[in-house]
Amino acid sequence: MSSLSSVPLLGAFLAWVISVTPWAPAAACLQALDVVCTFLTGVRKVEGKSFVQYPAAEEPAPTRADGRLLVRSTYPGVLVVVNGEASGTTPLALADLSYGAYDVRLSREGFEAQERRLVISEDEPIAAIRGDLSRVAETRTASLGVGSLFVDTRPRGVEVWLDRRLVGDTPMLIPDVSAGAHEVEFRYDGYRDWATTVQVGPSVQARVTASLDHVP
Repeated sequence: MSSLSSVPLLGAFLAWVISVTPWAPAAACLQALDVVCTFLTGVRKVEGKSFVQYPAAEEPAPTRADGRLLVRSTYPGVLVVVNGEASGTTPLALADLSYGAYDVRLSREGFEAQERRLVISEDEPIAAIRGDLSRVAETRTASLGVGSLFVDTRPRGVEVWLDRRLVGDTPMLIPDVSAGAHEVEFRYDGYRDWATTVQVGPSVQARVTASLDHVP
């Protein structure tokens, strides 16, 4: 409200005070007028000096802290670090979290670490993450272009020759097979030899099965 628009209101109030209490001294009227001026303008006079009376500052609303973070992993015992601080191992549930972004790092010895950023908000107060960590050996094997080969025959117990090298008897899984073409041969007494060429891909399991013919 401007000072000009408040002049009629001040006059009306002062007239009302005088009419109600005609016996009131002039000091009381002036005191009442000062109260009205302070209310309308926010300026208060103390011992002849004017001071601006500001409204009390509003306290900020408290930050909500009812968020939850759930962390699981394929392998238990994975270390969980949230915003740079260790919070425990999986499976882990953290409660009473403030809304905001959280940087989560999952790590375990012998496994490749994972990092994720999760956001907890009023619309989504619960954030969940599942860590499927890969073993370091598996990661290195895949990067080197190595796969595996599973072989089986009828009958079983047949010798398995891979690239002209005896590696075992059927059924069996041959790990760490380099990517590319490989010769596979089956040999068994009383049966005809059986041979083929198989293509093995990096981080892929190839499969060879065969039925050997009995020699009459």
